[in-house]
Amino acid sequence: MYTALLGFPDELKRGLRIISLPEAQETADVPCDTGIDLDALNKEFDGVPVDLSLVHEGWNSKTGKWAPDSQAIVARAKEVRQWLKARPEKEVVLVTHGGFVHFLTEDWDDYNKLAGTGWLNTEFRSYEFVSEAGDNASIVETKESRKARVGKEVPLTETEQLAVARTKSSESNGIVPSKV
Repeated sequence: MYTALLGFPDELKRGLRIISLPEAQETADVPCDTGIDLDALNKEFDGVPVDLSLVHEGWNSKTGKWAPDSQAIVARAKEVRQWLKARPEKEVVLVTHGGFVHFLTEDWDDYNKLAGTGWLNTEFRSYEFVSEAGDNASIVETKESRKARVGKEVPLTETEQLAVARTKSSESNGIVPSKV
């Protein structure tokens, strides 16, 4: 949340608020990836333009819905995409964590096992929702964003994405989606 607070001071001065979305938390259960209890969170952000109304007790338990396993993370990523798609705003900024963002975007082609992500610190990319049947609310990086990031490189297909995700999983901590 501090990244969002520090990154968007002008927007906050204009009255925009940060909405804390616990489903977008990091994927591991190590201390640096585990949030603080709700009471402490409320005290820490008292008087700060952060909306904690979506955060509930147990959000930081790293069990059940919050577990550091692929099934739970894939489900949380889908829930975040659905939440974003349902927002009334045309453009939304999501500040989240590198490990989680691969599940969110279903994009694994630049994943780095040593860093745990292919994203750089404070890197931004632009995405849009794709037309599809069902409720997955898939997103794809915009052509402009991808071109600015990688030039003329062609993105991986869905089959290639899944193969890369499975390979990366066997090399690292075993977290891999069953479908991208």
